Amino acid sequence: FNNLINNPSFEQGVWEKPFDASLTRAGIADFKGEIINDGSSGQAIRLSSFNHSAAVRKGFDNFTPGDRYLLSFDYRHQKGLAPKFSVTQEGANIIEPSADLPINQGWQKHSVVFRPRPLTTGAYLFLYADPGIEKIETVNDYDNVKVIKLPTLLETLHLISQPIDSL
Repeated sequence: FNNLINNPSFEQGVWEKPFDASLTRAGIADFKGEIINDGSSGQAIRLSSFNHSAAVRKGFDNFTPGDRYLLSFDYRHQKGLAPKFSVTQEGANIIEPSADLPINQGWQKHSVVFRPRPLTTGAYLFLYADPGIEKIETVNDYDNVKVIKLPTLLETLHLISQPIDSL
């Protein structure tokens, strides 16, 4: 299965310079993004924010609207408000999927299946550290990002009908 996300574990650095994802938040933005050691001899990204929403994004294409895709990544909440993510589907003008993630200790895995909507011409995954309007210092780490096309039912049946030694 081919990952549509290049540099999924930030081994080649940050996807892009972290930016202010707040639309109407007052005051001066105070956030940063940095590459950290993920604790298992690899790298991850840490987003920290005191004011305004810090974000990084990664575009992906080579997808087909209507097909099913698995988005998965690891996240670690350090302090403040919950980690967040979203997928913006350009052309269809929709943000889906998106969620505030559960706050737990240590690295957690998040996975969600989604279908790009008709008219979607491009997609961006956003990862956030958002301190909210309360300006609660928020620090979240992200790693091992994947977007993988899921096989159709017919492809799945073909795969499971093969003898194990032929796979």
